[in-house]
Amino acid sequence: MVLHELNTPNIGIPYLKFSEIVMRTPDLTKYHSKASQYIKEFEKSAFDYRDSFIVDEEGGHFIFENNTEFWASGLPVPINGQSSNGHFYLLLYKLTGNNTYYSIAENLAHKIRRQMVFFNNGTMTMNYWMKDNIYYSPVPDGIYSSYPAFTRIEDISHFACTLRFMLESRDMGLLFEDEDIKSVTITFSEKILTLHSAPDQKNKKLVAKYLDGTGKQNSSSIFDYIPLSYWDS
Repeated sequence: MVLHELNTPNIGIPYLKFSEIVMRTPDLTKYHSKASQYIKEFEKSAFDYRDSFIVDEEGGHFIFENNTEFWASGLPVPINGQSSNGHFYLLLYKLTGNNTYYSIAENLAHKIRRQMVFFNNGTMTMNYWMKDNIYYSPVPDGIYSSYPAFTRIEDISHFACTLRFMLESRDMGLLFEDEDIKSVTITFSEKILTLHSAPDQKNKKLVAKYLDGTGKQNSSSIFDYIPLSYWDS
């Protein structure tokens, strides 16, 4: 079973970032042929799941392909997967100039922005799945019947996908602005980077697992937050 709606963007983004670097760097012309091949192939891959994108009143979103054995078949992809797709299609637009790709990324940006909750203290949060979504009620049978993802706060490793899309969008003037990124920065500084001491592990520090500051983990995903130093050194 292939989950195009999750795997294609996550595999494709590094290849397209490589291609973007090559195409704007004169000293890398020897890689143009390879970059062009990557772009062409991932345009084909994007075409494979074109029917999984749905435009709605809040923008647009991807669903998992219908009529498969996957438990979430036909249901909206988690927010982090929507973000990866937004990043993927934004890169395709930058490399090809195809406005169809930009339209998909723009619709996804609006949808994802609507999922975020911003607080008066400057912090923000969001769920793992899209909030208030009728598709997840009732919860499907099986091992996921007791899984709390339907109301769970997003974890910092999955949110990194959304942050990367926010940063790419902000650089291109697409919806997300400095104030949005600043809220993520404050959230990281005040809620995530709590530096709990790890039990029985000398000098090892743990950070929060979720955007609301709950949970503890030793996560390499904090390196995805380094770009926030632009807003708070």
